[in-house]
Amino acid sequence: MSHKIHKNVTFGQSEFHLLGTHWLVSMSKEEEPFLIAPVANSDEFYAYKIIFKPDSGGKEWQLDRSIIKTIPEEHRQFVVKYPAGSVNQNLVPQFLRNFTVLDSRSIGKMPKRDIFFDLLGPLLREFGIHYVYVATTSLDTLRSHASSFTDTSTVTVIGGDTSLHEFVNALPPMQNKSVRFVVIPAGSGNALANSLGTHTPIHAIQRLFLSGLENFVPLMTFPVQFPHITTQAIVVASWGLHSRLVADADTPEMRERYEDATERFQVAARKNLDEIEQKYSSNNVLHSYLLFTCVSHLEESFNISPLASPPLFDKLFRLRIGPYETIAEQKTQLMKIMMSAYDDGKHIQNEEVEYDQVVGTAIITVDDQPEPMRQWCVDGKIVVCPPGQVKIGQPQPTFNGWKLLVLPG
Repeated sequence: MSHKIHKNVTFGQSEFHLLGTHWLVSMSKEEEPFLIAPVANSDEFYAYKIIFKPDSGGKEWQLDRSIIKTIPEEHRQFVVKYPAGSVNQNLVPQFLRNFTVLDSRSIGKMPKRDIFFDLLGPLLREFGIHYVYVATTSLDTLRSHASSFTDTSTVTVIGGDTSLHEFVNALPPMQNKSVRFVVIPAGSGNALANSLGTHTPIHAIQRLFLSGLENFVPLMTFPVQFPHITTQAIVVASWGLHSRLVADADTPEMRERYEDATERFQVAARKNLDEIEQKYSSNNVLHSYLLFTCVSHLEESFNISPLASPPLFDKLFRLRIGPYETIAEQKTQLMKIMMSAYDDGKHIQNEEVEYDQVVGTAIITVDDQPEPMRQWCVDGKIVVCPPGQVKIGQPQPTFNGWKLLVLPG
């Protein structure tokens, strides 16, 4: 079928640089829409597409709206079930009527590709979806907003794993309420989104408008009890090389010197593999890498836990590697194992890798050792563990009485 274009409307400005995250979607045909919606009180349709202008020197993308008479067969998968341009709130799906957007932003920076102001915000207004917008310039903003929640809501998080972690952990005790999360990957760590198959912001936005309540699945979290605090992990709890890389890459000095997160991690990796013995002591037994997770991917191609079961992720897995006698052996072997994880998770076939499902509660003793050797990473957040026991429980779909749900890709 052919379609006739009557008029075009262009929205917004753009500029967004995701640190260390390569999510720009190239469209082979500029006219390719990613959403199509019936026009309220009309027999026509709006076709929404994104025009990329990476070399323009100004805004690098634009949301474009065209009116079409008919829908090509190959584009029917992009049709939204409710109309655009309507003022009737009864036509908006129930799960979108109490809607919050949490947008992780850097203070003082105007992004070139702005996910909310260039794409999501204009689309929400197109469909008449009322929303609360919160620019989260600090983790305190996230925690403060989460602590005010009292009713069932849908929350779109434009950010990474740590943003979602902080929000969930700050939810107040409540009974018989739900939070439905839509994760738009826009951070330096997007393990949950990648594990769910949501690899780009555009894909996440598309899923939001094309999905219904029935498409949400339970969001599993597992408790991590340190000697001094307890927190819920959504993605990962690690102790060893992984946590050291996250900690060393996220210092104020590193952020000031290297804007790009990928570069920060590369610098931290070279330092840790080339100069520091990765030997962490638990009950006088050493390891180099210890990680607990219920998701599959830390990055889009980094399949750290290939036996994880998407999209439910209701099983907890443990990965343990090392130690090594020399720094040279450490670097060679750890690099080899990590590269195998990029090869569809083949690292678990290496005899040096312990990989198993955790049944019950995992108990890990952290021996008395220098502070850097007691740093844990929980969803990108660093916790310095006092000497003592760490208890890691099983994944659950509720926290503080809230039923947690998430939209998969």
